[in-house]
Amino acid sequence: MSSLYRKNGIYYLDLMYNGKRYRRSLKTYNKNTAKKQSKLAIDTIIHDISNEYVTRSIPFNKLVHIYLSKDHDWSPYSRDMTERILKRYLVKGFPENHNSKAIYKNRINTCVNWGIKNRYKTNQVKYSKKEQTGIPRSRVFNSEEISKLINNIRPNSFKEFVRFSYYTGMRRGELCNMNKENLYIDHIICKGKSGVRLVKLNNQAKSILMNINQLWNYKPDYITHKFKKELRRLEIHNGRFHDLRRTFGFNLIMNGIPIYKVSKLLGHASVITTETHYAPLLTTQIEDFTL
Repeated sequence: MSSLYRKNGIYYLDLMYNGKRYRRSLKTYNKNTAKKQSKLAIDTIIHDISNEYVTRSIPFNKLVHIYLSKDHDWSPYSRDMTERILKRYLVKGFPENHNSKAIYKNRINTCVNWGIKNRYKTNQVKYSKKEQTGIPRSRVFNSEEISKLINNIRPNSFKEFVRFSYYTGMRRGELCNMNKENLYIDHIICKGKSGVRLVKLNNQAKSILMNINQLWNYKPDYITHKFKKELRRLEIHNGRFHDLRRTFGFNLIMNGIPIYKVSKLLGHASVITTETHYAPLLTTQIEDFTL
């Protein structure tokens, strides 16, 4: 069903097709011309609509390119992470680490699902929920290791960066996106995995910011590789940069801070997330018991 109407003197076509309304300017002030053009306009609209529902088969590498070229309203951290994972997967396949592999599968599924929604059929298989679930990492640094990390890392600028990371519990992506405009007396507003959040600064973190000339400008890969290099030099085994954040949260809980407050300090979307991550850690702290 179609009809003509006029807006600001120009004729428009109004078409109802498959329960949806479509409008198109006929770009004329003349009614007779509009009537002549309306049939062609109707055919064009129906053709365009039909093409929207044609599924196109493309290889996964091409789907990745299209997917990454679109605006998904991601945070800088999410975009960087997604691009690195999908591009590395196309070149090298899955990493050996079980948890890293689960993260890759999650990003691959998201890309494939986006393709299905936008009428792209690809040769990439989707993975089950179980295959996207990693083994929760429970590594935290003990007091001796933390002492080494905050006192003996080299050079001094990277040492201050590591200390600041530990004292705030910030994620790597959040640290990389820090800027002076979002830095306040007792907090930082940053963008990261969970979107925009407020990070509270304790006196230790404030002291570091007061004594550095400028904010750090490290890239994510540099942080990862440099931190691992320092761990090897200090003879600290099985450590990762993210373990600083986990140790931050764990020590807060062990010092009696309610888990609800810890959840807020970590920037978790829900206290359930905090409980899920830290319950296995706290189990190991239960004293010996008998039945």
